Amino acid sequence: MTRARRSTDIASLFAAADAGLVAELAEAAAQVDSEVAALIATLERFAALEARLQHTAEGIEQRTGQQIDDEEWSRLADGLGVSSVRPLLERLAHAHPDALPTAR
Repeated sequence: MTRARRSTDIASLFAAADAGLVAELAEAAAQVDSEVAALIATLERFAALEARLQHTAEGIEQRTGQQIDDEEWSRLADGLGVSSVRPLLERLAHAHPDALPTAR
């Protein structure tokens, strides 16, 4: 029996044991793939915009001769929603399927 044939037989056994499992899992895997690709693109854009913000701040500081202090940066980051991104990324770092409570 070929490996491909054996895989088909095993998938059939799973489908018989839990009718929706194979299709649902394949659909979820495709959705994860799509959403992760979109998230990566968004995070790349976010990183570029953060760098642009920093570059713009440096230009403002040079033109005005005034430094933007930590408190001002913090208020700006909070107002733009930038401050909330890092904690969300930390949550993602621990979002591996094996680490989620439902995996046990």
